[in-house]
Amino acid sequence: MDFYSLDYIQNQESFNSSLIMGSIIISVILLIWAVIFYFRHNYDIKYRDIALIFGLFISIQVFRQVENYNQSKQQGNKTSQMAPFIKSVAREKNVKTKDVYVNSSQFADGIIVKIKGKFYRVTLSSDASNYTLNRTHLISEQVKYHK
Repeated sequence: MDFYSLDYIQNQESFNSSLIMGSIIISVILLIWAVIFYFRHNYDIKYRDIALIFGLFISIQVFRQVENYNQSKQQGNKTSQMAPFIKSVAREKNVKTKDVYVNSSQFADGIIVKIKGKFYRVTLSSDASNYTLNRTHLISEQVKYHK
């Protein structure tokens, strides 16, 4: 079972977007390079093919970025609710936010929260405006923490 810290949840989405944008920028630079070589070397076909490959790669990455953006808009509300939830749990239990881990990056009923070695199951109200923490125990102690 994987558990995530507040910092991990906040930084994960921006890291993925940065990685995709970086690959798009590198591909655009390589596309420009291939086009320049295509014209410089008297319309050599191999440079045209390389330019086409980079153009297709850029198209795929752009469509992927748009899809990720649409998904993040749909899931963003649940993910953005997780940070206030973790802060609320930390305040309630009088611990630092770095001592609180959750097993999901999205705010939902039934997630497991780890607070200083103890595990709690979250029960949300129907409108998700309040929660209850119930002490629970894990069957498997194979836990992986993402900080």
